[in-house]
Amino acid sequence: MSINDYIKVGSLIKELRLSKGYSAKEFAKKLQIPYSTYSNYENNNREPSLDTLHKICDNLGVTVEELIRFATLPPDLKDAIVDSLLENDVEAVKNKLKNSFYSNFDPSEFSEDELADIRQYIEFIKFKRNNDVHTTE
Repeated sequence: MSINDYIKVGSLIKELRLSKGYSAKEFAKKLQIPYSTYSNYENNNREPSLDTLHKICDNLGVTVEELIRFATLPPDLKDAIVDSLLENDVEAVKNKLKNSFYSNFDPSEFSEDELADIRQYIEFIKFKRNNDVHTTE
């Protein structure tokens, strides 16, 4: 079994790459790998090695663990986060997350472990936001 049997890691990498404003060719060059190889990762035709996955995540500003946690979020919440990142607007991020989160979130649907993952992801977003603010000043 491989990671693509559980989550489509390439699709998620593509979403995050787009949120950072890179074209696929630019990102492949940044990773120092052939575009065709990178394209196969994004299309879920091939899986990156663990070393390459770490390199991809480093360039996206997330850890491998965070990437995998992000992949397990409900699609509506994940879409709201990615859309807001694309808009690069902190207030839009807050409003979309709040609206999407509360309109689609029923805690009774989730196990305690899943709720803990959601809380950890929210803390990650807060941490990431604080770090992004400090690095852009």
